[in-house]
Amino acid sequence: MLRSFLLLLNAVFFFGSVSAQTELNVYRFEQLDSLRSIEDRPVVVFLNTDWCRYCRKMENVTFQDEWIATTLNEHCYFVNQNAEQPEPITYRGKTFNFRPTGNNTGVHELAEILVLTGNSEEPATITEGNVAKLSFPTTVILGPGDERIFLHKGYLGRREMRAVLESLLDLH
Repeated sequence: MLRSFLLLLNAVFFFGSVSAQTELNVYRFEQLDSLRSIEDRPVVVFLNTDWCRYCRKMENVTFQDEWIATTLNEHCYFVNQNAEQPEPITYRGKTFNFRPTGNNTGVHELAEILVLTGNSEEPATITEGNVAKLSFPTTVILGPGDERIFLHKGYLGRREMRAVLESLLDLH
């Protein structure tokens, strides 16, 4: 009986410590202007959709990694952005809207602009051909002045994301 109790107690402590990992701080575009006025950090934007299984895998595996979450929290602002969000986003004094592309489908123009032009200042010429260039998940890193310094379309595992963040830290 005592042995069973000790095993149970040990399991509670073990599993309790596993769940006590660093939680990733997630920001909205609307928060970035004030945050960057205090401390100008790179912005890591994770563009995803509700239907994308590789997006969920990155959320559940890559971004749950202790080193990745800690590094993002300490050195970057992380934005987890649904690229099909219908609500407008105001960023840098501009309002970006959802653009329907069919019945119950569409894409947010801020996602298109970040992928196609690299920043929120330069207007994108968005045509039907450009929409095909979007894929999910997509990871974008914005540096000073919202200059796009990294773009990757597709899944990034822990090892790949760690290499990206290590390179980013070397630049800053």
